[in-house]
Amino acid sequence: MTVLEQAPQLRTGGAAISVWNNGAMAPKRLGVTLESHGRVIDRLEMRSREGYVAAVVDARRLSRSPGIEAGTAGRGELLEHPASQLHPRRIRFDASCVGLDDSGDTPREQDNGGLWLSAELVVTGLWATRSNRAGSP
Repeated sequence: MTVLEQAPQLRTGGAAISVWNNGAMAPKRLGVTLESHGRVIDRLEMRSREGYVAAVVDARRLSRSPGIEAGTAGRGELLEHPASQLHPRRIRFDASCVGLDDSGDTPREQDNGGLWLSAELVVTGLWATRSNRAGSP
């Protein structure tokens, strides 16, 4: 596994980040746990300007199927913890995804240096795809 990060170093400053159930699947597939970090989101309410509840998301119920809870935590905590679980050579800084080829059995991602990397899972700020091979979850 290789993590490509466009920034020259890990950026841990900034606001809190909410990670929903589907977003937490990527770190889980990489063998990185986010459990016990931040706070669990049980219920999300969207309100009108007047303060009336316009919609409710039952995040606890959404968590049942994938078995992963939605949560929110500081950016630093959410990035430093998974990064500490990866071998230092697995994170490439000053690298970015410039192309994606998912036409074969295994997706391939092209970095800004022209190198093609194959992967079971490719997650970027723009795309998310996974292998369609038989037996893949």
